[in-house]
Amino acid sequence: MDLTQDDPAARIALIRAHLPLAEVPGLPGLVHHAARPEARVSRLAEKLGTTAEDLAPFWAWLWPGGAGLIHYIRAHPETVQGRVVVDLGAGSGLLAVEAMRHGARRAVCVDPDPMARAACRANAAANGVEVEVAAAIDLAGLDAVELLLAGDVFYDPEVAQASAALLNAAKARGAEVLVGDIGRHCLPKAGLTERAAYEVRDVGDAPSQPPWRVRVMDWPAVPPQLPR
Repeated sequence: MDLTQDDPAARIALIRAHLPLAEVPGLPGLVHHAARPEARVSRLAEKLGTTAEDLAPFWAWLWPGGAGLIHYIRAHPETVQGRVVVDLGAGSGLLAVEAMRHGARRAVCVDPDPMARAACRANAAANGVEVEVAAAIDLAGLDAVELLLAGDVFYDPEVAQASAALLNAAKARGAEVLVGDIGRHCLPKAGLTERAAYEVRDVGDAPSQPPWRVRVMDWPAVPPQLPR
């Protein structure tokens, strides 16, 4: 199967063949194509002409910041109802999926990885909704956005800088901007206002490890300072 070109249908077929559906831990009723030992990620990597280590299918799990935002949507569905929602750094797309399940008018998954965009479509179909996908979002395109959701986008300095620029631009254009994060090192230390907090587990956590505390926060109108 030639995936040198961006062939969404072929990528979706690979995901469905190699990553079986399972309910998302801690979020009853939500399913996804998840990487686990029986998912044969190494064979998927072979199909893509890479190794399991280099594949790094971050789109095959729900990260804790996204899980926290999903908990918030479930507790406050009015946050997404009738609105145009963007899931920035979507990965699995489950945040956008949950927004659609709770009445969003449109939900767009933004992720530069073509496999992530395929996973967004596959997970949306598995949950009975449709989402849109995009490799990037330009500043002009933010004018239509009413709610921007960003889960776990502060894990890397370069990603944090690019994400913060989009969050600042969306906020300046009148969008509501919510961030879900466990306190990663590139998250601004001041300026964000906490709305809620949830305890969730991350991928690979040992059973004895305590859960993470995910904070759901408002991104401020005055751009915050990122850690150096």
